[in-house]
Amino acid sequence: MQIGSVDSYTVTQMRIEGYVCVAIILLAFCGLATQKLVHYPVGFMAIAGIFLFSLRRVDTPHTSISPLLILFVLLWLPMCLATIGAVAMKHSISTTLTYLHFLPAAYFIMYACSRPGVYFWLQKCILWLIVFVVFDAMLQFFSGFNVLGYPHHGPNRATDDAVLTGVFYPKERLALVLSVLFPIVLHYIKETRLKLFPYVILLPSYLFVILMTFKRSAWVMLAVGVAYLLLFLVLKRAMLKSLFSIRSILILVVTVSVVVTLGSTLSDRLSKNLGFFSGDLEQVDVASNYRISLWKTGYEIVKDRPVLGIGPRGFRHVYEEYSEADNFWLQDGRDGQTHPHSNIVEVFVETGILGFLGYLLLYSYFVFRFFREEYFSDSLAWSLSVLIVWCPLNTHLAFYGSYWSTFAWMLVAISLASFRSQTSD
Repeated sequence: MQIGSVDSYTVTQMRIEGYVCVAIILLAFCGLATQKLVHYPVGFMAIAGIFLFSLRRVDTPHTSISPLLILFVLLWLPMCLATIGAVAMKHSISTTLTYLHFLPAAYFIMYACSRPGVYFWLQKCILWLIVFVVFDAMLQFFSGFNVLGYPHHGPNRATDDAVLTGVFYPKERLALVLSVLFPIVLHYIKETRLKLFPYVILLPSYLFVILMTFKRSAWVMLAVGVAYLLLFLVLKRAMLKSLFSIRSILILVVTVSVVVTLGSTLSDRLSKNLGFFSGDLEQVDVASNYRISLWKTGYEIVKDRPVLGIGPRGFRHVYEEYSEADNFWLQDGRDGQTHPHSNIVEVFVETGILGFLGYLLLYSYFVFRFFREEYFSDSLAWSLSVLIVWCPLNTHLAFYGSYWSTFAWMLVAISLASFRSQTSD
């Protein structure tokens, strides 16, 4: 009887620990909607991760930190080396040192997901959170305000130039986050099979929200995710026999067609983007929101510092020095940009060839893991989210910035945990 009581207490304790872990990780995902609050739960996870790692036992499965450590070193070691000769030593050292906390925070998530029931409930809660964010944005679009009272138009935009921001107001990050998490929603839709809500309501609403944010970089991320998945289905010869893929593609095409046809604002935005295909560099620059001007400056920096780069987050400090006098970002009172709005350019500029090789190896690892899957599993969905969040084609937030790095390393941790959970099952 006494042994039974001890066992029951242990199980109860593990469940309580599990609920606490889910709550902390979910708070971090909720914090992404804010400017700074996300750092508090992530900071707690980092401290807890250090404590848990110090108490680890070699014979327990959750202590397998090797893949995470190797992946982290691939990015962090070039950052350290680039800091040695950084153009903005203080800023680079601060970035490199604070970047360290992502490692124990990710370890905490992996540890938590190894506890009974945590991975299952974490996936469920993240999915519910995504659904809330989508329909909150739909409410903002049709009523002018969301649940929190945030208006449809941002503080720096006119009413007729409104974009959906949802819970991320005033930052325009809604579509970026939703594009990255699209595989998680697709996996849920696949598992629900022929139910009405996922196909007729959730998927069209999800795509509608991403389109109506008018974030071209998010559209590219969404396209990258769809392209990866289509390639996977073709290689696994599951394309034609998968009713899920056929229905999803049909809904995607119909939703985009209806929105483009009925939405004059979106049609105008798409017309402006035709400058990409004009062949005129100036028109391409305008169509890309003057990204070409940033990349030209980045190219000049790379030519000067090719091996180790100028140090993490150093782009803003030398922008004027390496730019031409007529550079768009130096006209009309502008003083440059904080980052080059390109993962490839940023990595090359700030950590050089060595940094790019580390980034390439890290990305290749998840490409390998993705195509190693045999079917559309939850592990594949999380791997695909990592491929999207760190896609070389991304042109939005800073690669080494705290916000996007926080998001990316949380996804990496869940992805690694999902793979281990699947193989152990």
